[in-house]
Amino acid sequence: MENYKEEMQQIGENIIGSDLPKFIYADDNYVEFYDYHGIYIYDIQNSNIYRYITFSEMGLVSQIQGDNAIQVYAEQNGRKLYILSGKNQYVYDMGKNKIRQYDNAVIVTNMFHFEKNLEDEDNSIGGIYLYNDRKIYWSYVIGGTGLYKDLELNIEKGGKKTVYTIFK
Repeated sequence: MENYKEEMQQIGENIIGSDLPKFIYADDNYVEFYDYHGIYIYDIQNSNIYRYITFSEMGLVSQIQGDNAIQVYAEQNGRKLYILSGKNQYVYDMGKNKIRQYDNAVIVTNMFHFEKNLEDEDNSIGGIYLYNDRKIYWSYVIGGTGLYKDLELNIEKGGKKTVYTIFK
């Protein structure tokens, strides 16, 4: 398994910008999300990044707004991710750790987007992802600087909240 600690620390020094990381999928083991930098697969049990894929690896410009915005979706089990940007289409297979490019819009039928935006949740920013009996959302460190290192991943289950700091 690769260690992405150094990359996460470097990203931690960047300003978050206008868009928070977007949730793609979550289950008992992983939370998958993406932002301008790339796609992250966070291992909940080990509290670390399991996989990190940059958009530049696919030759894509890191853009999550506009005509060529990158959108990422997951299959129902989260093990295949669909990356779309304009006419560019890719599938990332988590089990094989492989990215494959496709020329046609044939992959759209197997994917769906999990993020749900719920208003007025305490301390949440940028929407909440619901998985079974869990709520997953972002929050900032109180008194933070607006950098990625101040962003916290929150997972609530059964009234218990666990907070993970990814970009430090």
